[in-house]
Amino acid sequence: MAPAFAILASNDAAAKVASKNSSAAGVQLFQMFSSTSALLGLSRSADYSASNANLNCLINFRRTNGVNGQSNMWGEIAGTGLAGGGTGAAGKHGDTSQGATAASEAYTSDGLPRKLPKTPEPDFVSKYPPSYYHRDPARSDFVVSIREGNSPLEIQHKISFSSMEKEGFIPVRGLQVSLKTKEKDDKILLLCNLPTSTQDQHDGVCWALKRGEQTIGPVFTTWTHDLARIDGLCMPWLDDPGRAGLECEYSVCCRLRGSAQLSQNGERRQLAAIRLPNVQVASAESCEALAVQPGQWYDVPGLTQISYTENGEKVLVFCTIRYTALWSDEMTRGRFSIFRDGQPLDPEHFGLQSVRAMQKGLKSVAVMTFMDDPQEGPHVYEVKAAVTTENGQTRVCHVDAAPRQLGLLKLPANAVFGPERMQSVAVIEEDQWCEVKGLSVTVTTKKAHEKVLLVWSTNFNPEELTYEAYFTVFRSSSSGLKNLGGEEQGLWSVASSASGSSEYPASMSIDAPGVGTFTYTVYCRSKRCGSLPEPTRVELGPDGHIAAALLNAKASESRTVVEMMGREMDAARSEK
Repeated sequence: MAPAFAILASNDAAAKVASKNSSAAGVQLFQMFSSTSALLGLSRSADYSASNANLNCLINFRRTNGVNGQSNMWGEIAGTGLAGGGTGAAGKHGDTSQGATAASEAYTSDGLPRKLPKTPEPDFVSKYPPSYYHRDPARSDFVVSIREGNSPLEIQHKISFSSMEKEGFIPVRGLQVSLKTKEKDDKILLLCNLPTSTQDQHDGVCWALKRGEQTIGPVFTTWTHDLARIDGLCMPWLDDPGRAGLECEYSVCCRLRGSAQLSQNGERRQLAAIRLPNVQVASAESCEALAVQPGQWYDVPGLTQISYTENGEKVLVFCTIRYTALWSDEMTRGRFSIFRDGQPLDPEHFGLQSVRAMQKGLKSVAVMTFMDDPQEGPHVYEVKAAVTTENGQTRVCHVDAAPRQLGLLKLPANAVFGPERMQSVAVIEEDQWCEVKGLSVTVTTKKAHEKVLLVWSTNFNPEELTYEAYFTVFRSSSSGLKNLGGEEQGLWSVASSASGSSEYPASMSIDAPGVGTFTYTVYCRSKRCGSLPEPTRVELGPDGHIAAALLNAKASESRTVVEMMGREMDAARSEK
C-alpha cells in the first residue's frame, strides 16, 4: 500500500510545482485552500482574487486528467484573514487590527495566547441621546401661565364651519392660555384638569389640546354614562414649538354628539402652560402600533429615554398612551408601567395605570404620573404594557398608532417635597372623606407668586363587582381645610357602571396657596351604588405616592385680548 501524505501549497506557483512533483506518487489527498474572493471579488485586491481563482482552476485541470484534488474557498473565520480584516483604503493585505497581522500576533513564539488590546469603544456621542449630556443644575424658576374656573359650563354639539372648529372640535370657553418662548429649544409643559360629566346617553366625548389650530398630543376620551357622576380627566403633554420668541396660544377643545358639563357642582377646571429650558427636560415620542397579550410585559416602541441626575435631584415622570381595549369583561385589565434601569417604579408590580373596558373596541388614553427619586448618574426610563386576565383567556390591548409620549423633568432637591409613599394597604368603606395614611406632604411658601406643582397617584382594588369611589386632595393650613375638588365627588372617580375607565388615580395640577405652610393630603370615599345597602369596601395601595414641587413661577410675559376678556367674564360670573 502506498504511503499517504499531503503537500501544502501557500500560493499558486508552489501549487503548480507540488502538482508536477506528485503527479506519479499516488497521492491520496491533494488539498487546496483558496478564498471566496475568487468568486465574489475583493475591493482593491484584484491580484489576490486572481491568485485564488488560479488555485481553483488547477483543481479543475487535475480532475480533467484523472488526478484527485480539492479546493476550499474560505471566507471570514473569527475575524482573521482578508475577509475578516479587509484591505482598507491603503490596500494592505491583512495589515489591520482584525486581519492577518492581528491573527499572527494572537500567540507568542511559544504558542501561548497573547493578550491583545481591546477594540476601542465606538464614539459614545452616537450611543446616547442628547439628554445624557444635560448636566446643568436643575432649577425651578419657570414662566407659568394659568387659566382656571369653577362656574358650571355646558358644551353642546353644534355644526360650525369656523376655522377654530375644524374636525368637529369646539373650543372650551375660558380655557385658553398664551406663552412666549425664549430660546429655540424651549419646551412647554401643558397640564389640563377637567371635571366632566355627561347628561346624554351617548358614547365617548373627545378632548384635545391645541396650539393655534394644530392638535398636539393624542385625543383623550371620557366614557361617563351616569347622569350625575363627575369623571376627572388629566391631560399632560410636553410641547416643542421649535422657535425662539414664538407666541404660543394653547386651548382645550371638545368633540361630542350630545352635550357635556364641566364643573357642574363648582369643581375647579384648569389649563396651565409652563415654559421649561431644554437642558432640564427630556422626552420620547412615537406612534407605532403594538398588540399586547397576556403573559409578559411588552416594551412600548419608542418610549425610552435617558435622564442624568445630579445629587438629590428629582425627576417628574409622566406618560400618555392611547389604546384600544379589545375585550369586554370585568376580569380583564390592561396595565401600563414605567421602568427605571430595568426595575418598575411601582414596587408591587401592579403597574402605574390599570384600564378596564365593558365595551369591546373602546378607545381611551392611559395617563401615568410619578415623582421619582433616583441616585446620582444616568438612568434609563422605558414604558411597558401588559394584559392580565383569568383562566388563561386570550385578550388584546392594542396600543394605537397615535401620538404618545414619555416626559422627564428634572427638579432641584430644595424645590421638591416628598415623594411620600404608602407603607401599607388602606381600607375605605365609608361614605365620607377618609384620609389615606401616608399620602401627605407639607410645603412652605415664602412668596405670594410661588406655585405648587402637585403630583400624586395610587392603585385601587374593589372587593365587589359593583362599586363607586371618589378621590380628592385636601389642603390644610392655619386658616383651615380646603377641598381642592368638589365637596361630593372630589377630583377623580372610579365606578363599575362606566363602560371604560382608568382605575388608578393619577394627577398633576398646579395650586396657588399664597404664603404659609400647607399640607396636601389624599382623601377617598366609597359610595353606595345600585341596589347595595351600604358602600362597597375598597382597598388602596400599597403602591401610592404624593409629592409637591415648589415653582418660583414668573408671570407670563404676554396676554392676549381674548385671554384678558375671558378673565373678566369669569370674574363677573363669580361675583353673581
